[in-house]
Amino acid sequence: MKDWKPSLAFRRFRKKHYELNRLYWTQALSHKALLQALENEAQDRITVEVIAPDVPTNKHLHTVAETRHWAEEYLSRSRLHLLVISAANLETYLKEITFWHLYVSGYGLEDAIKLNAVGKAIGSPILSRSSLPQPLKYAQSLFDVNLGENLAAWQRYYKLRSAAAHNGGIVTARTLQEIPDIKTPLHQSLGLDWSELKDAFAKAEQIAKIIDQQVSNARLRREEVRRELIALRKVKQLPPKEYLWQYVHKNYGLKGLKRSEKAIIESQMYD
Repeated sequence: MKDWKPSLAFRRFRKKHYELNRLYWTQALSHKALLQALENEAQDRITVEVIAPDVPTNKHLHTVAETRHWAEEYLSRSRLHLLVISAANLETYLKEITFWHLYVSGYGLEDAIKLNAVGKAIGSPILSRSSLPQPLKYAQSLFDVNLGENLAAWQRYYKLRSAAAHNGGIVTARTLQEIPDIKTPLHQSLGLDWSELKDAFAKAEQIAKIIDQQVSNARLRREEVRRELIALRKVKQLPPKEYLWQYVHKNYGLKGLKRSEKAIIESQMYD
């Protein structure tokens, strides 16, 4: 396998991915701390009065017993919400890398960072869809990769994501039809255990990594950063010219450009 240097799209995906992991463990620790704080309290006391007396009681009008009973369900549903965000992050990465792959493969306009008509047509099954199952299948042929079990797993995870996003996480007849092995009863709230969320996170990252290792190249990474600099220039946030490449390396991870390449970009960014 070639020496892989991640695209900016992948770097951003991975940063958001790690942030989701941090969010989850903050929630998990909060869940544990809550149960510990309530462990020896009278079951009929109001939870807010025990945990945070300064918070109005009507903001959480539940007893210690009710809160302890619901705490695990809260964490389970929170994991499902994180799955929704994880799917959005993977979808964003797929759209970004598809655009750049086509752009640097001869389907970009000469006078703008846009795809030409042919590029739009080729990329349409991904760029024009707000979904993952079919776009990921198409990505295998577009990028000449095999996503294997990662694709199969995310076909199911995306159905769970859709149930959470469109049904409020409630199991409907359609949910049972689309996910026959689901154990949650009809009309009850879906949840997710940690092993499932962990697997979804791992397989989403593997999907992005397989694609990025195949298509990331020096020109693609350079064009990604050039677009970022153009955007900064429009809002008058470019760094001083003498610090440009330090800024680029720190914020976008791009290095190794030839002097001539740097000179061309500098001439485009600075008067």
